Amino acid sequence: GLLESTAGVQYRQGRYRAARRTCERIVELTEGTSARPSYAHAHMLLHAIYITTGDERRRLHRTQALETYVELGDVRGQARALNNLGTDAFYESRWSEAVEYFERSRLCEAADANDVGAAISDSNIAEVLSDQGSFDEAHTRLTRALRTFRAGDFPLGVAEVLNNLGRLEARRAEWARAESHLAEARRIVADIGADMLLPDVTIRDAELAVLRGQIDRAEAVLDACAALPESRTEIELQAGQLRAVIAARRGEDAVAEELLRDVIAATPAGSFSGALARHSLAVLLLRAGRPEAETHRHAALDTLRRLGVQQFRDPLAGDESVVIALPQAVVDLTQRQAEPQAAAV
Repeated sequence: GLLESTAGVQYRQGRYRAARRTCERIVELTEGTSARPSYAHAHMLLHAIYITTGDERRRLHRTQALETYVELGDVRGQARALNNLGTDAFYESRWSEAVEYFERSRLCEAADANDVGAAISDSNIAEVLSDQGSFDEAHTRLTRALRTFRAGDFPLGVAEVLNNLGRLEARRAEWARAESHLAEARRIVADIGADMLLPDVTIRDAELAVLRGQIDRAEAVLDACAALPESRTEIELQAGQLRAVIAARRGEDAVAEELLRDVIAATPAGSFSGALARHSLAVLLLRAGRPEAETHRHAALDTLRRLGVQQFRDPLAGDESVVIALPQAVVDLTQRQAEPQAAAV
């Protein structure tokens, strides 16, 4: 109906509060009625809104959409609800669970002959693989999704994949490709008015500049990112960590330490971003000869191993990836070895 269409447009425009109010109104009007598809769609969109904005209320909307779509036999609806659950699990550092949800979503989309939907799940799995350092497998999935999105005339999907490709290529020091993909992502976001993606593209551009050692440019990009009205807590924490690297590169170790401790305090225990910040803090403290460094280093590596991370970039630790060994209990999602770019730790 009209309200559902309005909520979808508001969400895609990044007008999350307006979309939330519209969805809440739909739930009020449809709960306990025969309008089950509208009820499920509203809960699914509310879940997506709260995931995107990092709102704890996402926990209140995890089950309604999927249960209703199963009841209705709506395979496409199930796929979208499962994709939300996967994204939710990913941001809560439940990565194995996230991949399971994404794969279930992909299978639903394939059963419904929805190539674009299946590619979305493929892209989401690639995001997990990229953070784990399984760069080759992540790249394969992203380029496959990109071809599908271009063929299906899905510009929002193209922009998101280009953004993820740019981040992956920055981590692999493929500067020209990263810069080209991020620039194309930014153009598409501007062309389609997808303001909700601006912070994501901007923070990736800042990360690229930091990894390339372009400190002044990185700071300017971070200032631009901070001025965006669509910014989110997740983006702000990433910005804090990048500002810490900038400060350390300028010899302002006390400022860098404070920024990193702020990031660690603001991230949930066992999170990927918190572990990266803790590793950078360990490098900083080790440089100053402070014994606390080893505590933070071991805590960071323990978390990263639990998440199945094989290699990661820490600009304070040098220009190469830090490669770590996985414990036997952790399943390598790609069933292949990480790229040997540095000595294992």
